[in-house]
Amino acid sequence: MHITERAGFRPDVPRRRCPFHPILQSTVDSSDRQRIANLEQLERTTSAYVEQRRSAALEIRNIRSGALARMSADDLKKKDNYWADLGKLDADRRRAAAEQLANLFASYQ
Repeated sequence: MHITERAGFRPDVPRRRCPFHPILQSTVDSSDRQRIANLEQLERTTSAYVEQRRSAALEIRNIRSGALARMSADDLKKKDNYWADLGKLDADRRRAAAEQLANLFASYQ
């Protein structure tokens, strides 16, 4: 598989250089940059659950690779629901949500 295929390159979609990564071509707009900034803050928050911090790092990578831009509306809703579960007190529910979120992102690789 060529690097552009792994990075989500599609010739039918206009691309611009990703400001966060000098090699990958991606469509990162201002809302994506704001989401990345929020997720980076969550990664640094010591009071956040481990599952939240790991999922934040995973989502940042997927934003930068263009996977979120390719997600269907239904999968974006699922992602939001998983994020809601990542903030729950129940550790088993958080672990399950983190795993489901990782599987969702993996389906777009």
